[in-house]
Amino acid sequence: MTDDAPISNQAPVSLPEDDLESRSITWPTLLGGTSILYAGISLAGDAFGVLGLFVERRRFESVGLEVEGGLDLPEWVVMSTLVESLVNLALIVWLVFGAIALIRRSPRALRLLRIWVVASILAALIQVGLGFLKIDDGVDLEIRKQRASEARLREGDPDVSKLEIIELGFGRSSEQIRSASVRNTLSFGVLPVIYPLVMGFFIFRGPGRPAGRTDGSD
Repeated sequence: MTDDAPISNQAPVSLPEDDLESRSITWPTLLGGTSILYAGISLAGDAFGVLGLFVERRRFESVGLEVEGGLDLPEWVVMSTLVESLVNLALIVWLVFGAIALIRRSPRALRLLRIWVVASILAALIQVGLGFLKIDDGVDLEIRKQRASEARLREGDPDVSKLEIIELGFGRSSEQIRSASVRNTLSFGVLPVIYPLVMGFFIFRGPGRPAGRTDGSD
């Protein structure tokens, strides 16, 4: 009898069903569909981020620009970026499975999504920390690329002024580049946290009951 008590005290999760006759869509379908869309956008953004490591290098090589010290970032920066992308990919797959389970009203859906919310927020915070550690290497590479671009401009037009070079975006100081890098790190670090926080607001309030909904006893 006592062994059965913990089980009997756990009420089964009840997720509201859609009403097809009245074309009423309930929150599990809406949140599940939105999550699949978010997963697709995240996958595209992650892919562009990885490609960005290689595309800019090809662009400089294609025009024959020689950058002092080369275009290679430190190995730890490249490897950490690739590991971050793999972690993000795993979280995207997890979110898709959780979203599909939510649409199907699976009993495990909320647990899957709660794990995703916590893991996504932790991953975003860790990536922000790594982003700050990468700033110095990024500033150094950007300064060297600017010097190479400025040298190419002066080869074509020795009389080009410093103001014209700045207007073309090649005259930023290391402090300006660092400031922009800090802003970008914070901005792109906050964005991945917004949707998990919104989802967490729904799924952590109680089993099967989002904010603003009742049991139907009104």
